[in-house]
Amino acid sequence: MIKPLKIALFAGSFAFFVGLFSPVQIKAQNPNDLLNRMDKHYKAVTSLRSNIKMDIHNVQLNEHELQVGTLILLPKQKKRQMYARIDWAKPRIESLAIIGDKFQMYVPASGQALTGKVNKGPKGVPKGAFDFLGMSRTELKANYTPEIAGTEKIEGGFETTHLVLTPKAAMDYKKADLWVDPNGMVRMARITSKNNDTTTVLLYDFDKNVKVDASAFAIKFPKGIKPKPV
Repeated sequence: MIKPLKIALFAGSFAFFVGLFSPVQIKAQNPNDLLNRMDKHYKAVTSLRSNIKMDIHNVQLNEHELQVGTLILLPKQKKRQMYARIDWAKPRIESLAIIGDKFQMYVPASGQALTGKVNKGPKGVPKGAFDFLGMSRTELKANYTPEIAGTEKIEGGFETTHLVLTPKAAMDYKKADLWVDPNGMVRMARITSKNNDTTTVLLYDFDKNVKVDASAFAIKFPKGIKPKPV
């Protein structure tokens, strides 16, 4: 059975990853400085292509669900809603497209196709994580308490600053952890649910500000397959 919003939710973490390279060194341990850098980079990015890994960890069963695929993204702008698409290749083929507040999802092996709004999912899904999409520094500070947890190396040997965002108001998840590189780009994000399950998203081998046509975000369903509203 597809769990589209759970996947869509954490796919939404890619909004953290946009930014541009710049000659900045990891030195500031002030959350405001880091948020300013992230905000600047987010606003400078027009598009993103990347490989993506996602690890959903069920703490109670101590089981990991790993997925690997590709991502394309057109960040939200004043005159354009956000466009995003993830095509999972392993362990199964799945396609997920998000345009604004709506999504489509298709799993060829089962023939299952779903469509709906990203903020309406099964009970227990921490839908609030989608608030991060296109959220500015001002909005982040208004909704979350930021804290620097230190500097850490992530997969690939990249040096990052570990930023923890704790919601100021009640949400369906406890916190979001971001690992930000010296350029202000988030390389990895983790969301911790209230039951302590986690979803970790990592981007690698990416290209920014490349040409991406809006038609690339449309999932083409085979003849006879009609998406089911959820």
